[in-house]
Amino acid sequence: MSRIRNRGGSTFAEMVLAIGLMAIVILGISLLSLTVIRARNENSDRVAAATVANTLLDRIVREARSDPNFWTGDHSITPYASGEEEVGGVVYTYSLRARTVTDGVGDEIGNSLANNRLKMVIIEISWMGTEHQDRQGYGKLNFSASRLVAEVIP
Repeated sequence: MSRIRNRGGSTFAEMVLAIGLMAIVILGISLLSLTVIRARNENSDRVAAATVANTLLDRIVREARSDPNFWTGDHSITPYASGEEEVGGVVYTYSLRARTVTDGVGDEIGNSLANNRLKMVIIEISWMGTEHQDRQGYGKLNFSASRLVAEVIP
């Protein structure tokens, strides 16, 4: 009877299996990294959009305070203002809507006193950075902000 000697090495099948498992782990880590990078980029875009939205709200509301058309009608269907604003190479499309604030009965809040109306102003912006248009899973993004605006500043 012959004795089989135990060699300390690995077989070819074990090596292929080990390399395959390592490839799966590396691929999983790579996909996780890409997801984290995409989320970080989208979050940074949303922070920039919030800054743009607040800047636009400030500017448009400052101009609207002296516009009688702003205070006499609601602009909930047709926007009071709309357009495009380019900031940092990204084009933001915006529309600003405003509606008079009413109480539970439907009466305008503050209308009993002169120059005391209250408007809810909502700005909606959308954008897609040109450098991101070819990335899979990255579509048009939206952001909205709102603010209550009093006719007379106390």
